Amino acid sequence: MMQITNSKNCTGCQACRLICPKQCISMVEDDEGFQIPEIDQKNCTNCGLCAKRCPENTHTNSIKTTALKILGARLKDDKLLSKSTSGGVFVGIAKKILETPGNAVFGCAFDENMVARHVCVTDFKNIEPLQSSKYVQSDVGDTYLQTKKF
Repeated sequence: MMQITNSKNCTGCQACRLICPKQCISMVEDDEGFQIPEIDQKNCTNCGLCAKRCPENTHTNSIKTTALKILGARLKDDKLLSKSTSGGVFVGIAKKILETPGNAVFGCAFDENMVARHVCVTDFKNIEPLQSSKYVQSDVGDTYLQTKKF
């Protein structure tokens, strides 16, 4: 029976669902309300792409013993900064990226039902819903697939 990763480690990123060539992975709510993958074992071919793509299976948990270099940043635009978190770094980078026609940025915004969803923005005038932190699990939808188009 195919298992992607330990369900306690799952971040709900949905990379497994989106890479499955047979589309046999769906996201279901666990007993704590988090979205985790569920594999349709009947249609699964055990190709292993989902487990290979899972970031929880590829990162290391080793503790670094060498000193780390730490950098800090803060947006100088006080108006944009007042609607931002983390020093306004996201909105500053997004603004620069969106200066070029045809570029896009992706981020998390609440929809009309207050559900956190990842969305694509191609015009800076639509960036405000992506500003500020959302301390809940976000539905990435098909945004990974959309990024391939860009």
